[in-house]
Amino acid sequence: SAVKISRRVRKPKEESPRVRPFEDGHQCLEAWFGVLGPNREPDESPAALSNIPSFDERKGYFDYISDCTQASLEAGLDLPLEAFIARHELDVVDRLILLVLLRASLDPVSDGGISFVYVLRALGADSYLRRATVVSRLDEEGKLRHLCAVHCIPSSHLKDRFYRLAPWLVKPMTTGEGDVD
Repeated sequence: SAVKISRRVRKPKEESPRVRPFEDGHQCLEAWFGVLGPNREPDESPAALSNIPSFDERKGYFDYISDCTQASLEAGLDLPLEAFIARHELDVVDRLILLVLLRASLDPVSDGGISFVYVLRALGADSYLRRATVVSRLDEEGKLRHLCAVHCIPSSHLKDRFYRLAPWLVKPMTTGEGDVD
């Protein structure tokens, strides 16, 4: 009887991108803004909350950008946004909210801020729990609120709320010029 010999063929592992330090603070900001997804959608109508892409889909990119940021700091690159985040011990949710508000403040076609629905989309807040956490951080409690970093045009209707980063924080977080405290 013949013995059947089979060879297992190993598929090559997908190599993850090599972690490298950023060239400068602007490249770092652009990479972090990429974690938030597109700044503008071709159709600017608000997405149904059930259609918001989950943040979980971006987790791998988030981890990669976190590693590149750490490599940049270890290489001695001055990253004003990271210094602010570390100094105030912001967690992941506050980091992402800060990034959303900073990106909106730098957008030349925005009104200097962002509506609540677009905050949810950028954060990938695709569940009730995630949305409740974002509402709590923006409107009720959290380190960004205590630092007066979040400004809001209030409305009893969530869809009409408009948020912006305190204007005095924009330049220090992007160029390092000015005082953030």
